[in-house]
Amino acid sequence: MAIFRQSGTIRGRILAGFVVAGLLPLVGALFVYETLNSRSLRQAEFNKISELGSESVRQIASIMDRAATELDAVATNPILISSTQPAEVKLEEMNRLVHVYQFFNDLTLYNNAGFVIGTTTQNHPGHRDRSRWLVEAIQSGTKSITSPYKVMGEEGLFLTVYVPLGSVGSISEVITARVRFSEVWKL
Repeated sequence: MAIFRQSGTIRGRILAGFVVAGLLPLVGALFVYETLNSRSLRQAEFNKISELGSESVRQIASIMDRAATELDAVATNPILISSTQPAEVKLEEMNRLVHVYQFFNDLTLYNNAGFVIGTTTQNHPGHRDRSRWLVEAIQSGTKSITSPYKVMGEEGLFLTVYVPLGSVGSISEVITARVRFSEVWKL
């Protein structure tokens, strides 16, 4: 009987060995399949995110190009750059531009000392602008842009762009355009 038990145990061990030997490749294959499948899914997700990111960047670039075009139109507006036009005529033109162009909430015209000449803002504080952006626009003769900021009581973010009127060395005025960031904010 001891031989029978031993042989049963040996048979059981051999059977268990065959089962394990047969299952190991199956488990290995399942592990490899799951790993490859997981990598494939991750890669597909990464590709989708990359496509969405690229599309968002393209849309933002398009929006910023339109805003830059509108700012260039303000910077080259013959009424605004004329030193002979009175402040009232410039203010009338600024009001017209705010309605024509979609990116501006308001325009404010400053002299090169930072004092307000005219503004389309109803509740403009009227203080003197001594910001680094105004100084930079006057000294460099190029546009200067603030960091994005929030306005109390208004939704979204804004930027203010300082646009020098005239050429370097003879800039007598700077116009600021408060640019709506709402289209970019929506993205």
